[in-house]
Amino acid sequence: MGRILQFSDVHFGCEHKGAVAAALEYAHATPNDLVLITGDITQKGYPKEFAAAGRWMRAMPEPRFVIVGNHDVPYWDAVARLFHPWKAFETATGFPAHDGQFCNETVMVRGVVTARGRGPAAGADRGAAHPRLSPSADRDDRGADDR
Repeated sequence: MGRILQFSDVHFGCEHKGAVAAALEYAHATPNDLVLITGDITQKGYPKEFAAAGRWMRAMPEPRFVIVGNHDVPYWDAVARLFHPWKAFETATGFPAHDGQFCNETVMVRGVVTARGRGPAAGADRGAAHPRLSPSADRDDRGADDR
């Protein structure tokens, strides 16, 4: 069985600097198979928030897996929010802002971005996931009662 360290809702821009430093120190001092960082990583999606978040995430031990939240879009820039809501996050942090999967010999994580970058997204308000991440899209060794 693997060990996952999860850090969530850091909200760079109004983060608790002592807690952020302690989390980084803890991640390096604690054996783990994955560092999972989940949104909301920034508060309002300002460039300085993305830059600080990127430095912190890149300083975490590898492997790392990141899933964005609704605060991780540039609220201050209506054009960017409408036409490329995740570009600033991806550019500044170096991490993708889309559904993904991490798998190694001890852990498996699927991340589904439910945040809306541009406004209402078809199915997002009803909990619909990307088809390739739905349980019926692939089969694994879980029993029927575990689905």
